[in-house]
Amino acid sequence: MLNRKRPSLLPAVSPSADSSLSLPTPPRMLTRRLRTPLIALLALTTYALLYLAASPAPWAKDQNYAALPPLYEAYHAAERALPQHNPNARFPDGKDAKFFWVANHAQNQGWGNAMQEHLMNAFLAYETGRAFVFDNFTWDRDAPTPYSNYNGKPIPARIPFSTMLAGPLMGAPFPPGSPIPRSVSREYYEKVCAEEKRVVIRTETVVSEWERFDKVVGAKVLFDKWVQRLEREDTRDARCVEVDMDSALVWEIWIFGSTRILDIWPALARSQLLTHFAWSPLIHAAFRANSALLLPTPSLLGLPHLPSLPFSRFFREHNPHNPDNPNYDAHAHTPASPHASHADVPLPHDFLQTYKDTSAADAPIPGLLVLHVRKGDFEEHCSHLADWASTFNGFNAFPALPDQFAAPAGCGGGVSTAAGRAVYMARCAPGIAKMVEQVRRVRIDERARLRTLGRAAEKGAGELERVYIMTNAPAPWVEELKAAIRGMAWDLPDEAGLAPWAGVASSRDLALDAEQRYVAQAVDMLAGQRAQVFVGNGFSSLSSNIVMLRMAKGVRPPETNRFW
Repeated sequence: MLNRKRPSLLPAVSPSADSSLSLPTPPRMLTRRLRTPLIALLALTTYALLYLAASPAPWAKDQNYAALPPLYEAYHAAERALPQHNPNARFPDGKDAKFFWVANHAQNQGWGNAMQEHLMNAFLAYETGRAFVFDNFTWDRDAPTPYSNYNGKPIPARIPFSTMLAGPLMGAPFPPGSPIPRSVSREYYEKVCAEEKRVVIRTETVVSEWERFDKVVGAKVLFDKWVQRLEREDTRDARCVEVDMDSALVWEIWIFGSTRILDIWPALARSQLLTHFAWSPLIHAAFRANSALLLPTPSLLGLPHLPSLPFSRFFREHNPHNPDNPNYDAHAHTPASPHASHADVPLPHDFLQTYKDTSAADAPIPGLLVLHVRKGDFEEHCSHLADWASTFNGFNAFPALPDQFAAPAGCGGGVSTAAGRAVYMARCAPGIAKMVEQVRRVRIDERARLRTLGRAAEKGAGELERVYIMTNAPAPWVEELKAAIRGMAWDLPDEAGLAPWAGVASSRDLALDAEQRYVAQAVDMLAGQRAQVFVGNGFSSLSSNIVMLRMAKGVRPPETNRFW
């Protein structure tokens, strides 16, 4: 068994001392004239990389810790305190639990892709009766400090999934009588599973490269092969099973980005991972604090009991080393490092609780239209999608959904015509005028749908009255879009009786504390999940996850999931 070093769950601040860099050797078939400048370039590159590796990030030396992102120590501490992290816990936990740990889970991916993989890995553990071993939402598992760099700004390199997710995915109990052990942290798994006791599996020995990348092979085929592998004689009774850190991913992004994922849906939708899915207290607290942007009345919040304080304040005011604590004694306590572990700090009892009835917290918000608008580098991504004739992302491609998309002629094989690319851009990166046109169509369609249903219309559904825009777009552009939506006129015959929008808000209007700011995408997702009508970007994994939750929770019928 290889003895590989793994980064700590709570990463050290000092840079790694044994980091090394390797660069490829120039191919032998290169001529001397080409080889000489290439070697020079490699030498310069090596020097630059070594220099950067040896130089600490500028924020690593910054003593103004308040300006740095939070490290979520309280969440790590709460994860450690989960009751199943006890060898003497009752069945099916404790000594009865068997584990499944995907050591090579994805990193450096956006939240949408990371959440998809997290759910599918947990589902594989669930179907084989094993405790899912969770890690962090990881931007850079090898970062020498707790921070990474995104667009020149420090961000947390690793964020606990429990800042965003709750329920069985994050260690809350399954319903009574379930034989499935509760999820555990990687830290606990590595404590109870010595390396010599682990059965390590390489993905390549379970599914072939052809099966992983073929455009037709569905996720269920791959899933069933993994179930068969975990039920083989050498692993069936093994307590500790993990996927090799250096093997191929269990779930490639190409599976989530196409219709290949759809054949697993019936089983996934029935699983208690989705029927008991819950957002974290931190996300619910942010939603509550910003409810005026989304709700006509606070009575529609429908949120479960929450800690009386946001975790950032709770942690600060209960930390015995903090002067803000009324019990602080300057002579008795030594100030703690901002990066220290705080496992002794008490936390709300419902930190990862599965709420017995999530129907109120999942209930649709009457009159709310949520729009998902992707900007940033997405236009370049849309052009790439055109070159490869890509379909809608995963669950955005349910056959029952309106606004279907088919790749136009002139796209595929790495190239696209101007006409084909224009079709993609209109659906993938529409301009403001195009979005306003779709908003108008969606509002009129929803009124017509409800009138057709008559008395059978869904409880609480009515005219769409408020708009919330979940977006990463620059603030000036968002204000331009908001102004265009507010200024819509409703004077055509089929628009009779439609009033101006009662409110138009966006992600840029959210009031978030330091902890919530770095997980704000989950706040947006909760809004999209609860919207009466959701308009997503069909090529976005984040939109796909929202549609998945809306379909799983039965929030609204398929017709209320729309796309640009």
